[in-house]
Amino acid sequence: MKLRTRRPESGRRSCSSGSCWRWVCGLFRVIAVALAAIVGGAVPCSAGGLVIEAPNLTATPGSSGSFDLLLVNSNLTGGTSYDVSGDQFVLSLSGPLGITFTGVSIDTVAAPYIFVSSGTTQPGGLPLSIDTFPNIQFTGADTEFALPGFRTVNPGDTFSLAHVSYTESSFSPGGTDTITIAPFPDSLLTDLADNPIPFGITNGSITIPEPWALTQASTAILVGLGLVWRRRRVRQVT
Repeated sequence: MKLRTRRPESGRRSCSSGSCWRWVCGLFRVIAVALAAIVGGAVPCSAGGLVIEAPNLTATPGSSGSFDLLLVNSNLTGGTSYDVSGDQFVLSLSGPLGITFTGVSIDTVAAPYIFVSSGTTQPGGLPLSIDTFPNIQFTGADTEFALPGFRTVNPGDTFSLAHVSYTESSFSPGGTDTITIAPFPDSLLTDLADNPIPFGITNGSITIPEPWALTQASTAILVGLGLVWRRRRVRQVT
């Protein structure tokens, strides 16, 4: 289990570049947060509130694609807002299709990136994931460096935690791979004081239609075209 986070130098204690490796300090900080929550029985969950969401996608064999991992505040207007200072997420793929992750970045497209000033853009900062690609599982983590050190996620807000790319085998037989978001404490959201923020999870999927389904669809199209042609011939004869 890989746990890490980053923190801005201003406004709280943090490692300077000359005193220790920032990612080592973040590692111990996040481990401490997770262990404290587990020992105290405070494992975050959410029934209305922040939800980390992966999409449901349809693709074709041999294709490549991408998606945004989203953070949604599902509370209604007037509900709770959350000040998110840091995040960590673990994504994995499972299923028969041979799909692999090929990269991850903060260049999101479905919604604005969660942090105004990402730790990945700071001098000496780490990439969003230090894992090697392609793979079927990776860990990503980041922290807000812009003052006041967090992004407020109000009711109804949607932000992206990452832009994830993937590719599929040309010989995929058809079926569905599941995009799984690991639960707390492997995935976590923290506030400015490094306290865990409750969140829910919505896993996603990537589906390649079964060959018979594609055949049926093609047959239906041909039959439809045949009917149109026949009607035109009848009209011409009459």
